[in-house]
Amino acid sequence: MNLLKKPLMAVMLGVSTLGLSVSAPTETQATGTVPIDVWALRDVVNAVQISPDGKHLLVHINPSREGDYLLQIYKTDDLSKPFRTLNADPMEITGAGWVSDNLIFGSAWQIKRESVRRQEGDVRNYASYFYNLDTNKFQQIEGNFSIVERLPDEPNHILIASGAAVDGGLGNDPAAAFRPRSYYKLNLETGSRELVLRGTSKYANITFDNKGNPRYAQGIDSDLKIKSYYRKPGESSWKQFGEEIDQNDPDNLYRLLAGFFGVVGFHHENPDLGYIIDTRDGDDKAALWLFNFETEQYVEKLFQAEDADVMGIGLHSIPGNDKLAFASYPGEKMMRHWFDEEEKALYEALEQQIPYAHQLSISSRSYDGRTMVVFNNGPRDPGSFWLVKDGQLAKLGSRNPLIDPQQLSDVKFIRYPARDGKLTIPGYVTVPKGEPPFPLIVLPHGGPAVPEVVTYDEWGQLLANAGYMVLQPGYRQT
Repeated sequence: MNLLKKPLMAVMLGVSTLGLSVSAPTETQATGTVPIDVWALRDVVNAVQISPDGKHLLVHINPSREGDYLLQIYKTDDLSKPFRTLNADPMEITGAGWVSDNLIFGSAWQIKRESVRRQEGDVRNYASYFYNLDTNKFQQIEGNFSIVERLPDEPNHILIASGAAVDGGLGNDPAAAFRPRSYYKLNLETGSRELVLRGTSKYANITFDNKGNPRYAQGIDSDLKIKSYYRKPGESSWKQFGEEIDQNDPDNLYRLLAGFFGVVGFHHENPDLGYIIDTRDGDDKAALWLFNFETEQYVEKLFQAEDADVMGIGLHSIPGNDKLAFASYPGEKMMRHWFDEEEKALYEALEQQIPYAHQLSISSRSYDGRTMVVFNNGPRDPGSFWLVKDGQLAKLGSRNPLIDPQQLSDVKFIRYPARDGKLTIPGYVTVPKGEPPFPLIVLPHGGPAVPEVVTYDEWGQLLANAGYMVLQPGYRQT
């Protein structure tokens, strides 16, 4: 792709490109108080994804205040109107994603009960489905499944798992990671599925590589300690490695709740190597390490931030390329330490072109790399979606098109000393428009594993729009 050789060309097609039935703010609205019902609006454009061949866009959209989410499919060479509009009545589509150039795999739900009668029960029924773009037909798959790997080397198959996916903690129920799931290879042509691995309490949270090999597992043994296991491609048995984690030890509370410690990826060339986030040698902050599974040795500390934990990694944005691109850690925003200069240059080019660019991510990209969907959010952007195609940039839509960027407030990242004078506390301050002084609201959050970064925060912006200054403190840091 030639994004690195010449500037992106801005082609601002506007929210109406996706056929939204809601109206943009008027000039009067843009300078005044935002009505409460606007803040309460469900995300209008919830997700956008490009097909692997780059020819179609999939849009998860709610075009009316009272309606259900729909799927709209656009041809990337004609964004003036939807090519297809789909619903799952009487169910509501809750998710969708391309698994091939013409197949979509997704999920839907429907409220069927008025009450919950058992632990972890639900008032809804769930279903998974295929949608075939060529035949314009749905095929239902009974049960609730999520995509684990798209298996680029096997274009007719994907790897799916039963039950709800675990997104890595950060405030969720930590026990969810150890609820056993079953993993299946799903045939995209016939809809049949073949059991690959059935999880147990001992091997509950299983990570696969992009070739469908189970590589890493965590589980709870009979002694109620969390243990980690690995196996190399082609092997059929697990080998325990690393330290056991005692759930009853209060010193392990943060590690259990945080959800980012442990294996986070595998080397793109050497199956003996992987990436681990951990604290070692008395370090106070979690670092990203290169780990050798064969020797069980930490080979190299790849990156450690000065005043924050490394919380994840990112791979190259072209599907199937498992090359390490960056490590992420919380700061003024979710910061990136780059390992891939090409990806870094691409992100920098996008930041120069997208208005109010703050927290950018390439949410999907075609296999040839020439077409991609970029998502941005920040203090002055509730969440916007952008199409990059052959070096040109087009805005696709917003999560809340009724809010004008001029109605949103600036947010300042600060650090201030704790009461003991030894540690610092990070936080961010949303400053309302107008002349100070302003009444102050201190808005704490859950934790201790929830990071605080400057982003689009609906509560902070709502209160600032009403005239309040909002302080959202984090936690004590060295």
